[in-house]
Amino acid sequence: MPGGQIKKLDLTKPRAIEICKDKSKKVFFTDHALERMRQRKLTRSQVERCIRTGALIEGPSIGSKGEWECKFELFTAGDKIAVVVGLLYEDPGKRILVITTISLN
Repeated sequence: MPGGQIKKLDLTKPRAIEICKDKSKKVFFTDHALERMRQRKLTRSQVERCIRTGALIEGPSIGSKGEWECKFELFTAGDKIAVVVGLLYEDPGKRILVITTISLN
């Protein structure tokens, strides 16, 4: 980290849930997430439903690339899935980035 500064961990679990449940926030997908979705036969609808209505099971915590990360889980369309999302540290909630998807069947 520049200058040896430590990032303050100030994104709370309730605030992370509020951000991710807000349907006005746009959801973006990494190439990795899109590839995993194809492999696991998951649709964008299933993934977005997981973020919007699923249970927050991990996080928020700072990920390896410096953004906030959260993991949501949901049973949707016959599949139990988990979705890892990233929220920008500088402005958490400006966008929701799907990092990866996991099939739990």
